[in-house]
Amino acid sequence: MVKEEGQTRCMTSKFRLATNFTRTSSLPSTMWVREAWQVHHRMALNSREEEEEEEEEEEEEEEEEEEEEEEEEEEEEEEEEDEQ
Repeated sequence: MVKEEGQTRCMTSKFRLATNFTRTSSLPSTMWVREAWQVHHRMALNSREEEEEEEEEEEEEEEEEEEEEEEEEEEEEEEEEDEQ
């Protein structure tokens, strides 16, 4: 499922809404339940993909920061060597 409780509750409530809608629907209830479950499952997959993308972006930012720090250290070393 999803790590955050709020998101899980939100998705399950939407699933319940969709399944409760079967009572007033003209389509057979199994079709609505199946469709609701597919929507619920897609939402869970999308949220996982978004979390993975965010983690990748954070890793890339950290790598860029490390590279910048290394470049600054190299520049400082070069300045110290020039002064000597």
